[in-house]
Amino acid sequence: MKPSAILLSTAAMVAALLTDAPADLLVGDTFESDVVNLSPRVALGTDPAGWGNDFGDSLNGNGLTDVSVEGVGSPQGGSQSMLFYDSNGVDGRIAYSRTFTSTSSSNVMVTLDLRVNSVLNTAQDKFALRLFATTGLGIGFELSANGSSTSLNMIPLSHTNASALQTITVGDWYRISLLAPSVDSGSPDWQMSLYHYASATTNAYALTRPDAPSGGYWRIYLQSGYANANTLDMNLDNVTVETVSVVPEPATALLLFGGGLLMWRRLQRRGAARQ
Repeated sequence: MKPSAILLSTAAMVAALLTDAPADLLVGDTFESDVVNLSPRVALGTDPAGWGNDFGDSLNGNGLTDVSVEGVGSPQGGSQSMLFYDSNGVDGRIAYSRTFTSTSSSNVMVTLDLRVNSVLNTAQDKFALRLFATTGLGIGFELSANGSSTSLNMIPLSHTNASALQTITVGDWYRISLLAPSVDSGSPDWQMSLYHYASATTNAYALTRPDAPSGGYWRIYLQSGYANANTLDMNLDNVTVETVSVVPEPATALLLFGGGLLMWRRLQRRGAARQ
């Protein structure tokens, strides 16, 4: 199956919000309470709470590999976000995990804000995010250098067609959503959307994985590529993982993904729950 894209209108997004399905929040990281790195991209900082560091951060003559928190927030609000930085293209690599309560019977949605700050190497920049089940390849996406200093290619992971879906513009914020059917359903289909804050448009994709997962969804995994040679400079914010009671048909799902209004509604619910 080749990926398909649809641009959403604000009116359609609002209509979809009126039927937003109930959800249980498994992860809700805004990074607002984490320790800020006062010298980002220069010195090692403190890991964000709840995130596991698989390889360890490092600073040596070849560069800096570090995940910390920077004093800049996404357009959703707030003043802090996770900085994912790897300037070491020789012997440095970053991999971070965020685990949550395993679920096999529920559909799972992962959402996050993302900005590529700069291209450090037009041939080596690479980033990957996956939602992992206990066994079987996880769904996700890869951002990969394409020879340009102003964009990266977005490529689906665990899809039968691994060609680039679109490019990500350096310096712009995007809201990315991944929707996976429950493991118990056995369905190979999944969906992804990208909301571009600057243009207020959404591209959404219906995708098919080559295998079905088993066990239960239990973690999201971030990597600066797959080798020590890869580099990266990007921010992540408002990372959520939640169960969704129903996986809608693709056309309806594209409406539900949307951008700012949907996240605003979730943040409102989250704030009310804390009171």
